[in-house]
Amino acid sequence: EVVDVYERFNEGYTLNDASLVTVRRFIEKLGMHEVVEAMEHAYSNTKIRKGQEFKYFCGICWNKIRGAQ
Repeated sequence: EVVDVYERFNEGYTLNDASLVTVRRFIEKLGMHEVVEAMEHAYSNTKIRKGQEFKYFCGICWNKIRGAQ
Protein backbone atom coordinates (compact mmCIF):
# COMPACT_ATOMS: atom_id res chain seq x y z
CA GLU A 1 0.00 0.00 0.00
CA VAL A 2 2.81 2.42 0.85
CA VAL A 3 4.58 1.61 -2.41
CA ASP A 4 1.32 2.26 -4.28
CA VAL A 5 1.11 5.74 -2.75
CA TYR A 6 4.77 6.42 -3.62
CA GLU A 7 4.28 5.28 -7.20
CA ARG A 8 1.13 7.38 -7.57
CA PHE A 9 3.16 10.51 -6.78
CA ASN A 10 6.30 9.37 -8.65
CA GLU A 11 5.06 7.94 -11.93
CA GLY A 12 7.56 5.53 -13.47
CA TYR A 13 9.53 5.08 -10.23
CA THR A 14 9.39 2.73 -7.27
CA LEU A 15 11.15 2.51 -3.90
CA ASN A 16 14.63 0.99 -3.82
CA ASP A 17 15.58 -1.85 -1.46
CA ALA A 18 16.97 0.42 1.26
CA SER A 19 13.81 2.52 1.24
CA LEU A 20 11.65 -0.61 1.43
CA VAL A 21 13.54 -1.73 4.54
CA THR A 22 12.88 1.67 6.10
CA VAL A 23 9.18 1.51 5.21
CA ARG A 24 8.87 -2.00 6.69
CA ARG A 25 10.40 -0.80 9.97
CA PHE A 26 7.96 2.08 10.13
CA ILE A 27 5.04 -0.28 9.47
CA GLU A 28 6.24 -2.57 12.30
CA LYS A 29 6.35 0.35 14.72
CA LEU A 30 3.34 2.40 13.56
CA GLY A 31 1.05 0.15 11.55
CA MET A 32 0.08 0.35 7.89
CA HIS A 33 -2.54 3.08 8.23
CA GLU A 34 -0.18 5.55 9.95
CA VAL A 35 2.59 4.95 7.42
CA VAL A 36 0.31 5.30 4.39
CA GLU A 37 -1.07 8.51 5.89
CA ALA A 38 2.47 9.86 6.44
CA MET A 39 3.48 9.00 2.85
CA GLU A 40 0.40 10.72 1.44
CA HIS A 41 1.03 13.79 3.58
CA ALA A 42 4.71 14.01 2.62
CA TYR A 43 4.11 13.74 -1.11
CA SER A 44 1.07 16.02 -1.24
CA ASN A 45 2.74 18.81 0.78
CA THR A 46 3.57 21.52 -1.76
CA LYS A 47 5.98 23.26 0.63
CA ILE A 48 8.48 20.37 0.45
CA ARG A 49 11.14 20.67 -2.25
CA LYS A 50 10.98 18.11 -5.03
CA GLY A 51 13.29 15.22 -4.15
CA GLN A 52 13.02 15.81 -0.39
CA GLU A 53 9.65 14.13 0.11
CA PHE A 54 10.97 10.75 1.25
CA LYS A 55 13.20 12.42 3.83
CA TYR A 56 10.18 14.41 5.03
CA PHE A 57 8.14 11.19 5.16
CA CYS A 58 10.81 9.60 7.37
CA GLY A 59 10.76 12.64 9.65
CA ILE A 60 6.99 12.36 10.02
CA CYS A 61 7.29 8.67 10.92
CA TRP A 62 10.13 9.20 13.42
CA ASN A 63 8.16 12.01 15.10
CA LYS A 64 5.15 9.68 15.43
CA ILE A 65 7.37 6.93 16.89
CA ARG A 66 8.96 9.32 19.40
CA GLY A 67 5.54 10.68 20.31
CA ALA A 68 4.24 7.18 21.02
CA GLN A 69 7.05 6.35 23.46
